[in-house]
Amino acid sequence: MRVWLVRAALGLATLVLLAGCGGGGESTAADAARPVTTRATLEPSTHLFAEPVVARLDVIVDGDAVDPDGVEVTTDFEPYEVLAETSSREDFGGVTRLRHEFTLRCLLIACIPEVLQSAAGEDETGRGERTTIRLAPAAVSYEDAESGERRSRNAPWPTLESVSRITASDVPSFGFVFEASATPLAEPTYRLPPVALAGGLGALALALLALPVVLVVRWARARRPPPPEPVAELTPLERALALVEWASARENGRERREALEVLAVELDALERDALAARARTLAWSPGQPSADHAGDLVRSVQEVDGDA
Repeated sequence: MRVWLVRAALGLATLVLLAGCGGGGESTAADAARPVTTRATLEPSTHLFAEPVVARLDVIVDGDAVDPDGVEVTTDFEPYEVLAETSSREDFGGVTRLRHEFTLRCLLIACIPEVLQSAAGEDETGRGERTTIRLAPAAVSYEDAESGERRSRNAPWPTLESVSRITASDVPSFGFVFEASATPLAEPTYRLPPVALAGGLGALALALLALPVVLVVRWARARRPPPPEPVAELTPLERALALVEWASARENGRERREALEVLAVELDALERDALAARARTLAWSPGQPSADHAGDLVRSVQEVDGDA
């Protein structure tokens, strides 16, 4: 019982709210008792010629008596054309509001005030300030939940006032038209086919870019550092000789002894017994091996080994 009272209050509040809005078709107590009620408005109700008008139709549906999904709206806005159309739905408990909005515009002579006759004759006639237009009512159809029959009702639109922007001198004698006839232009002719011209210009542009590209490549190559010379890999004997030369330049006699022993081992491997014995004797002499004696040994080995 409490839920029913809330739904009834919501439905009555919605109807009262719609009744308080400006527009056509006042809601009455009889309307409130119907399962489907309508409210049709036009904004603005007075407009200049070719000015858009918004037509809004609200359909209030009692969900207990009518399925809102089965409600259909049919409209005819002649002489206006429909520029845009939107639809929306809002539910208030058991009451549903279906809103349909149409953006209209009229560019026909029917929306221009009629010519007013003058006692002075046709030369002194003129057009009225405005004309009244009555649109065909919108038809709302729905299916009755109890009987299952398809029912319909009309939603009348308020009257529209169209104010003219055009005087009688702007309307030609043979009728009011918005499309002018024009002689079609002849097909264009070309000395060169456009495709061939575009291809030639593209090839010329590429050719002009070729020289800068070549110059940039040459400049980049000139700035590139030369590749390092390959370093020949030393043989074990050459590494031992280089080690002795390095140790001869140092004051530490121990490093010189170790370098001479390494040289003796490499000479043993090559079966240079005399030179190996000389290197080992110099390496382990009582006093520190002198740099001069080590240098003489290195030169002797190089001469025997063919300047290795």
